[in-house]
Amino acid sequence: MSESAGIPSRRPGARVGTPFPDDGPGGCRSCAVHCERVVYPSGCRAAECTRLYTYLRDGREVMGCLDKVFWAEIDVEHFAALQQSRDGFGGLRVWRTPRSICQCAVVRTFAHRPHGPCVAPEFGTDVIDPTPA
Repeated sequence: MSESAGIPSRRPGARVGTPFPDDGPGGCRSCAVHCERVVYPSGCRAAECTRLYTYLRDGREVMGCLDKVFWAEIDVEHFAALQQSRDGFGGLRVWRTPRSICQCAVVRTFAHRPHGPCVAPEFGTDVIDPTPA
C-alpha cells in the first residue's frame, strides 16, 4: 500500500486490501470535469430490488446491495429520516456496474471549471449539473 504524506491510498473504512476504484463504472477522469456515476438507494427500495439486503448490526438495521453496485451499508433509520427531508438521501458513487433496475445518474463534479464540455459523453447520458441554477 503506497502512502503519500501518511495518508493511505485505500478508501477509508474499506476492508484491508480493497482499493478505491479511481476508474471503472463509477468515475470518469478523461478530462477536468471529473464525472461520477451515482446510484440512488431510494430507487432500490422503491423498485423492491431483490438484491437489496437488510440485517441487524449492533442493534441497528442496515441495508446494502448484494451486487455491491454501491459499497456502503446504510443505517435504515437514518435513511428513512433523510428521505423525509426536502433533499432525500441522495446518491452514492457506483462501485460496480449497475443493473438495469438501478436508478443511476451522472454528476459533473467540477462542471464549473472553464475547460469546456466533458470529452467522454458516452460515460453517461443522464448528466446532473450540481451547480445552482
